[in-house]
Amino acid sequence: MTARELAGNIGVPALDLLDRADADVTVLELSSFQIADLVIGPQVALVTNLFREHADWHGSVEAYRADKLRLLELPGVRAAVLNGRDRALAAVRPAVATTSYGVPGGWDEHDGAITRRGEQVLAAGELALRGAHNALNLCGALAALEAFGVDVADLPGAVRGFKGLAHRLETVVDAHCIHVVDGGRVVERGTHAELLAQRGVYARLWALQHQTQDGTGQRSLA
Repeated sequence: MTARELAGNIGVPALDLLDRADADVTVLELSSFQIADLVIGPQVALVTNLFREHADWHGSVEAYRADKLRLLELPGVRAAVLNGRDRALAAVRPAVATTSYGVPGGWDEHDGAITRRGEQVLAAGELALRGAHNALNLCGALAALEAFGVDVADLPGAVRGFKGLAHRLETVVDAHCIHVVDGGRVVERGTHAELLAQRGVYARLWALQHQTQDGTGQRSLA
């Protein structure tokens, strides 16, 4: 059996790998902060986006993008996988063999479904993660697996039962035609009293949680 490790936000902390036996395959999520001073790259480097982020830490948006893209130039990298829908990434020309996803000729997403070279291989309802961006991320992972030499023939079976991170579009309640999703984002700030006074989303959710049943079986605010 192949020994595998998953590290980063969705696995164990990257530094914890130092105390473990070497794995045959390691999938490691890296931030731009970590990439900025790496000296050796992965065999397959996957870059999902070049958003305008972390300029405060890197010094500028240009420096952030340069630090992130240096991953593709590090020793050890033999293949690059890039998001073809990201305009900035579409203009990148790595020196190594490069595969694009999110494009008609490769792994792509259409209305939440996964296609490969125009043929649907996974229906939208078969993916546990919500959102077209998560479907597109799966396309990137599949393209990276192929670049590494892994056969992904049984795609529905491989993703069945996969559970994402807590608070990342996580389903909280799915009943009575209401689907509540935890997106892990703060939309309103303040104390409990201040948030109630704002009469926004927090106040409405708090009111719904404190509804009671009256004698007719109808719900009324307590």
